Amino acid sequence: MISPYIYAGLNDSHNVGSYQMVENIKEAVFRCTGVSFEEIQSRKRFKNIVEARHLFHYFVRRKTPYSLKDIGAISKRDHASVIHSVKTIYNWLETDEDTKVNAQLIGYQLTKINTIKNVATTEGNEV
Repeated sequence: MISPYIYAGLNDSHNVGSYQMVENIKEAVFRCTGVSFEEIQSRKRFKNIVEARHLFHYFVRRKTPYSLKDIGAISKRDHASVIHSVKTIYNWLETDEDTKVNAQLIGYQLTKINTIKNVATTEGNEV
């Protein structure tokens, strides 16, 4: 189980399920883009890392109750960077086929990861 205190600066109002969802999103983004979370948090601006960072912000914003400030704290960015990421992904989803495919793959991976972890939890095993 993930400690609710793992990310400095996050509100206590978020439940452990939200922390688990962030971990699942990290895993799904890594599986689909090959970019590690350390690279997402880095200052590097290579296209593949920027796209993975934007996708991470986009999915955390859509799938969790975290504020922009909280999401920025997780990825070592400010809230304005998160806003920019989310808007950029919305634009890329309309115009860029590669981003569309990556977003669909990440969505599929999230469903798969959540299903596996839910089955393991109901059987009494922790993943």
